[in-house]
Amino acid sequence: MYAFDKANNYQLSPLSHFTNRPSDTLSSPALHIPDDLDSLLDVLPPHLRNSPWLKAGHDGRANLVEVVLDIGRRPTCWVGGKREFLFPSNNDGDEESGTGEKSRASSTALLSLDSDYVITQEDLDHVLGDLHFGEDNRAGIESQLHRISGIRNRDGKLVGATLRVGRYVPGNAMLIADLLFRSDSSILFVGPPGSAKTSILRDAARILSQEHSVVIVDSSCEIGGAGDVPHDCIGLSRRMQVKNIKNQAQVMVECVQNHTPSVIVIDEIGRGAEVQAALTCKERGVRIMASAHGSLPGLVRNTQLCELVGGVSVVTIGDKVAQKRAQNGESSSKLKPERKAPPVFDVVVELKRGHLHEWQVVLNTADAVDSILSHSKYSAQVRKRDPEGTKAGVEIDDVVVLTNRDDIVTERQQKARSMPSVLIQSAQDVFDANNIEWQPYFEKSVNDCPVCKKNFKTNGAMMMHATAKKGKCRHHLPAEVEHFFVENRNDQ
Repeated sequence: MYAFDKANNYQLSPLSHFTNRPSDTLSSPALHIPDDLDSLLDVLPPHLRNSPWLKAGHDGRANLVEVVLDIGRRPTCWVGGKREFLFPSNNDGDEESGTGEKSRASSTALLSLDSDYVITQEDLDHVLGDLHFGEDNRAGIESQLHRISGIRNRDGKLVGATLRVGRYVPGNAMLIADLLFRSDSSILFVGPPGSAKTSILRDAARILSQEHSVVIVDSSCEIGGAGDVPHDCIGLSRRMQVKNIKNQAQVMVECVQNHTPSVIVIDEIGRGAEVQAALTCKERGVRIMASAHGSLPGLVRNTQLCELVGGVSVVTIGDKVAQKRAQNGESSSKLKPERKAPPVFDVVVELKRGHLHEWQVVLNTADAVDSILSHSKYSAQVRKRDPEGTKAGVEIDDVVVLTNRDDIVTERQQKARSMPSVLIQSAQDVFDANNIEWQPYFEKSVNDCPVCKKNFKTNGAMMMHATAKKGKCRHHLPAEVEHFFVENRNDQ
């Protein structure tokens, strides 16, 4: 177990170092989520607001993520990654609905309607009537963190809505207190929707604003909330709103040019222009805190976003180098992907939906990207905390992360990497015709060379090894096997 050392600029140190000075520890605090749900649920018609899942006191409210309303369909909500109907149907089991017979009876009595109630145009008008939607079809509630997104038909009429709960979790970013306080590292939070990226950014902005000039570029008013006065959760940070999401990159550059922040915070970098704007900010010495969808390997193979982690260029290597790589079990292709520049973000924090208290922290983005491009493992820390605050300190495990070899490949590399199934069958036919045992020499998943027992990860690497002109193993293979490998290697 580890704790942050307040006496040494929040350095991460083993708990045993604090035996004689326990007051210097900054352990993981108990995380309390303020319940601001009523401000969001108040936009609903009374019969929906009083549905079993949304009633005050229901256990599910603490994990409520969003409410989904579509005309002509049953209203639903997402609670802890599971879809629930606001009003249980006679076809829904008690265990599935989680509300029981008593709640079912009360909701039916409340509606005086069939429990298979569907959303009407009047319901939607009640929710959306006074809201102002931007060009991104998003709206907010004054001084609140919640977001309401609309769905339009081909005529531009609103026919559906998603009410997403915005939460502020004080202390949420303290799992990386050492990175926030001790360094000037730019940090990128990556993960799928609902993995708490925006919530962590809010708290990081609050923490950094205590000592730094922090400006938030708030594309959809999700970080600081709707309205001219931002939510208190961002501390002393300033906030620049973005009128149109297409202009986010322009606002990022304007922020740096006009307001000289030492830290800029951006939610959802997802377009090429924003990547270039982030490069501009970095070159001007501004520290960046931002979020993006996906994972680190996914960013590397994303042609629009890969510049955030250094970008990828493809170089051509010589025959000898390619042959040596093949003998080592690597790709036999002469095209080799490489990182072309220093990453914009020095640290990447990988988040997963449902694992809010367990983060995978990549402390050296450059080394990790180099490993991913060479189809190797990359190093990371898995940091865990006790959300109740009953266990002192932070649990840290140093791990290596496996990467999928098919994640980052060129078309030619992919072609050389595996043999088509028709060739595999042809190989087996050749072997059978010559009374050669198939198993030791070739399979869909090649493991070992039948001669030197060397391990290979791909069919292409095995083929290169078995047919190398100066390879010692080639001359120990039966002539029929060698002929088959050589012939099909040339076809590749």
